[in-house]
Amino acid sequence: MGFVDDISDYRSLAIVGLEKNTGKTECLNYILRRIKDSADRFALTSIGIDGENRDQVCQTPKPEIIVPEGMIFVTSEKHYRERRLVAEIMEIDDHRTALGRLVIARAKTSGKVLLSGPADTAGLKSLIRHMKDFGVRTTLSGFGFVPFKPGVPHRYGGDGLSDGGCCFREYSGIGETYPLCL
Repeated sequence: MGFVDDISDYRSLAIVGLEKNTGKTECLNYILRRIKDSADRFALTSIGIDGENRDQVCQTPKPEIIVPEGMIFVTSEKHYRERRLVAEIMEIDDHRTALGRLVIARAKTSGKVLLSGPADTAGLKSLIRHMKDFGVRTTLSGFGFVPFKPGVPHRYGGDGLSDGGCCFREYSGIGETYPLCL
């Protein structure tokens, strides 16, 4: 279980990309397949919307996110109602987004869901801290396209960098090395 243990060393792991359509969702789905036997140790959310079957900007097909049975996921009320899996609501958070309050749920079956979590990094950090209350060791977060800056890894436990399907085990910047766990 080296891969799962490596990821579990971090309180959070953000999947980021240098551009659109670089494989962030494919990378996330790969990780989800690898950790499915330990899904109850992980939570899943996103800043923005992840898991749609069509890119809203480029109008190109996209892979959907497949949440493994037992995993906690956090999404808006709107997208929770549209899920394609059986889930148990654990909490409805007081924080509001443009798509409603955040629903914290555990997948009772494997299936597809659109993720639309906290609207900003402060909300995401608060949510990651709260996940400990549910026994979560690591929160995985889709973060979309962001300019990759050397300071970003300090905000999260680790970062998964997806750039055209290339996966790096480390990112070196400004004299420091950040493990990426991929």
